[in-house]
Amino acid sequence: MVLPFNQPEAAARIIRSHGSRLAAVLIDLMPIYTGCVPATRDFLTAVTAAARAVGAVVILDEVISFRLGYRGGQGVFDIDPDLTTLAKIIGGGFPVGAVAGKEAVMAVFDHRKGKPPVAASGTFTANMVTMTAGRIGMELLTEEAFDRLNALGDRVRESLAQAMRNSGYPGQITGHGSIFKIHTHDRPVNDYRRRLVDAGGDRRSRRTPARLVAARLSHQHEGQRLSIDGDDGGRARRLRHGHGDRAVGPGGGAPQRRLTL
Repeated sequence: MVLPFNQPEAAARIIRSHGSRLAAVLIDLMPIYTGCVPATRDFLTAVTAAARAVGAVVILDEVISFRLGYRGGQGVFDIDPDLTTLAKIIGGGFPVGAVAGKEAVMAVFDHRKGKPPVAASGTFTANMVTMTAGRIGMELLTEEAFDRLNALGDRVRESLAQAMRNSGYPGQITGHGSIFKIHTHDRPVNDYRRRLVDAGGDRRSRRTPARLVAARLSHQHEGQRLSIDGDDGGRARRLRHGHGDRAVGPGGGAPQRRLTL
C-alpha cells in the first residue's frame, strides 16, 4: 500500500489499521518522483512510531539520499531505521547494491554459525573494481567535502529561485543538499500529483510531467558556469540571472529556457 507523503496522521492511521498484514514500511526521505520535497520531521516520527507499534521493520531507501550528508540522509533527518538500502555511491559510481542494518535484523544473513536462514549473493558481490572505487570514493567524501557540496546546492537553488523571481516566472525550486528539482508551476508540491504541470482545462484530467527534471551536483561544478535547459510545453519566458539570458527553439520547435549561473 502507498502512504500519503508528509501527512503524518493519515500515514500512521493506515499503518495501524493494516498492521497485521505489514512486514515492513519503506521510506524514501526525498522522493524524486513526488517532487524532490524532503520528508517532514512529523511525518518521519509518525511513520516510524506506527511501524514499530505494529512490529513492522523500518526500511530506509538511501539509494539517492545517502549523498545528502556524511552520515547519509538518516544523519541529516535524524531517523534510526532497521535496514538501509544503498547503491552506486558506495561503489564509486560502479554498479553495486547493499543492505545494511541493525544486528538483530541482519542476523538472518550471518553465516558464521552455519548456514544462514537467508542466503545472500549477487552478480557484483566482492567485485574488486567496484570495491576499490567505492573505498576511495568514501574516503574522499569527508565531512568537509559534503559541506562544500551542500553549500553549492544551496547556492544553485537560491540562484535559480532568484532568477524566477526576477523574471516573474511562476516556478519553484525544491530539494535539499546537492539535489534540486525545477518545477514549472507555483502550486504547493507535496505528492506525485501536485508535481505535474497543467496542460489547460480540467486540472484533474489534463496534467503532464514537468519537462525539467531533478539534477544532482558534484564537486566538478565548483567554480563553473552552470547551464540548465528545459522545455515547459511551449510557454516561453526568459529567466535572467548572472551573465545573461536567452531562450531558443532548436529546429523551430518549442522554445527552451536556459539559465546560466
